[in-house]
Amino acid sequence: MKHVTLKEANKSLRIIVIETGYELHSGAGFAEYDAFGNRGKVNGFPEFFPERIAIDGAVNLSTPLCEGKELVIKLSLDTTPCLEQIEAIKKAVQEAAGRNYRKLVRSLNKRLI
Repeated sequence: MKHVTLKEANKSLRIIVIETGYELHSGAGFAEYDAFGNRGKVNGFPEFFPERIAIDGAVNLSTPLCEGKELVIKLSLDTTPCLEQIEAIKKAVQEAAGRNYRKLVRSLNKRLI
C-alpha cells in the first residue's frame, strides 16, 4: 500500500450522505460511518479516520430532501502530536546527516595526507 502522509491525506475531505450514514473520502482512502457517527468499514488507512464523528445540525437521513445533495461540514483535527513527531524525526535525520558528513570529510582528509 502506498505511504501517505497526514498532510497529503488532509489536503481534501469529502463527506457524502448515504442511506445508512456518511462516507468520508480523503487522500487516505474512505471510511463509512453510521447515522450516529460511529466508524465502520475503512478502505485505506484507518489511523487517518476518526473512530467517531459528530455532525452539528445533521439532517435526518431518511428525508427525501437529503437525496442527491452534498453536505458541507467543518472538521477540526488536532495534529499537534503528529507534527511534533515529524519535527523530532527531521531533527534526528539532520543530526545524523551532519555526523555522516563530518566522518566523510575526515576520511577524505586522511586519504589526501
